[in-house]
Amino acid sequence: MITVVLAVVHVVVALVLIVVILLQSGKAGDLSTAFGGATETLFGTRAGTFFSKLTTILAIVFMITSLTLAIVTAKGLGPLTR
Repeated sequence: MITVVLAVVHVVVALVLIVVILLQSGKAGDLSTAFGGATETLFGTRAGTFFSKLTTILAIVFMITSLTLAIVTAKGLGPLTR
């Protein structure tokens, strides 16, 4: 049961992490400019620091869930192992 919950959390965090990374403004044209720079006006002028911190937090959670899933499945505690 815990393996399924961890896997679902892991996938959700991965998808949110992808979206947050794509919304960050880069040096060249990126996804945020495709929407007319909507992230600048939508989240205010401090959107860059917000997205940077959110990316860091999501990356840490992603790594923790990755390691936890690896440990749980290696010990044979979840339904994903046979």
